[in-house]
Amino acid sequence: MRKPSVLSLAASALVAAPLAAVPPAFAEAVCYSTLIEAASTPARLDLDHPAAHITGRLLARRSSTEDPVPVPGATLNVTPNGTVTTAEDGTFATDVRDKSWTALSFPGDGQYCKAATKTVDHPIDQSEVTLTAKREPASDPLQVGDAVTVAGTLTHGTTPASGVKVVLEAAGKDQPKTYATTTGADGAYSITYVPERGGSWSVHAESSLYTKETPKVWGYVRVQDAVPLFSGFTVTPNPAAYSLPVRIRAKLERLDIDGSRRIIGPTWVDVEYSADGKAGWTKVARAWVNAQGEIDSLDLDATKDGYLRLSFPGEELSLTRPGTSEARYLDVRTGTDFTQFNAAPEPVRTGGTLTVSGILLRLAGKAWTPVGSGNKVTIQFRADGATTWTTMGTTTTDRNGAFRKQFTASKKGTWRATYAGNATYTPATSTGDEVVVGTRTAFASGFNASPEPVRKGASLKVAGKLNRYVGDRWVHAGSGAVIQIQFKASGSSTWTTLGTTKTTSAGTFARTFKAVKDGTWRAVYTG
Repeated sequence: MRKPSVLSLAASALVAAPLAAVPPAFAEAVCYSTLIEAASTPARLDLDHPAAHITGRLLARRSSTEDPVPVPGATLNVTPNGTVTTAEDGTFATDVRDKSWTALSFPGDGQYCKAATKTVDHPIDQSEVTLTAKREPASDPLQVGDAVTVAGTLTHGTTPASGVKVVLEAAGKDQPKTYATTTGADGAYSITYVPERGGSWSVHAESSLYTKETPKVWGYVRVQDAVPLFSGFTVTPNPAAYSLPVRIRAKLERLDIDGSRRIIGPTWVDVEYSADGKAGWTKVARAWVNAQGEIDSLDLDATKDGYLRLSFPGEELSLTRPGTSEARYLDVRTGTDFTQFNAAPEPVRTGGTLTVSGILLRLAGKAWTPVGSGNKVTIQFRADGATTWTTMGTTTTDRNGAFRKQFTASKKGTWRATYAGNATYTPATSTGDEVVVGTRTAFASGFNASPEPVRKGASLKVAGKLNRYVGDRWVHAGSGAVIQIQFKASGSSTWTTLGTTKTTSAGTFARTFKAVKDGTWRAVYTG
């Protein structure tokens, strides 16, 4: 039998069993049972009271007949907050933040057994919180690539809500973009992003341990995200004559972020000049763009060689960013022009000689002077009904800039002179001179409508003769020429064709009409 004194060490920790059944080895491991007592204040946690203050004691029962006694200097595990050590009276205290529960455990130590885990609940109330938001810069529109900062605070009354996730959603090119941050200790947050396009943005705080999700705070950002497009940009004439105006033409549109094209206008664009087309662009004029997006009226004096381009300064109304057109090189030379151009005689008979002449001038300063001798001039002809010009021959200018060349007339059409120009002079084209080719005709002086006077309703005979010019004299036209007989009533200004007739072999013609009213008669031969 074992000594009874061994049984009194931890009687409360032993189960009711025959003493002989306890082996010597177990008897050496006997320890005092332990108990954790704990309580937490406040009863419920919220944003204003986020910390739980836990107090308690670790007790041990040495016998079934004795009250539990404090366990001093014992280390308890506090999950999930670390450890705590009991004082001389077995008490302990610890603070826990942002947890809905705390587990206290004693793993045992020497003569003291492991204690059952004590779980302390901390019920949490979520608070309604207020989110503020302010955008910087506050003014619109922005340029593409400009950053935007949305900042504010999250509070419950005067209490900041820290560690709460704040989410910003903004319009993107294809789908919304999301950005997030966390409030600091003072409840402040700041999110900086670069808008991909204009549109609305919203910011809200997600729910957290102590706070409820907030409603979205909305805003809008306007971004000049449309791209200006210039089409049909021309500078004419080119080469251009020094000091004379050139005409600029173009159409202005914008390419929106969705790929659609829309007209910009009415508005203004700048005309810029650069000597090399790479740097040193300077504004030289402004051009008006009408409601159809077209530059419809701009004449710019040509003063020097160089590059021209159109520059759009950007526009808030259409949210279009600044942009420029392609550059066009302008070749400025001394201007040339034709004067006194003529093709004679007019009309000219078939097979007759036609002389084409004129003067080629150059613009010296503000005055037009002859170009001098030796400049090649090309003579061109376009027959009636044709669309292309045919080169008939070339000639050169004399010292006075004059030129002359003869041709054999074969058909009716228009004549002109062209000058190809060179590195110094601009090309030039004369006005056209239309020449009728054929035999000249005329009515003989004996044209008459008789009798005069004539009784109303009686017959009136209209007769005459058509002549043609052959060689150097007039002869009758011969038979088959169609003659129109026309009448203009007294007081009227309109001629009316009442009938036609044909000439005889002697060139004469006649036709009888019924006299109806006073008026004038005439004959017309159209050729």
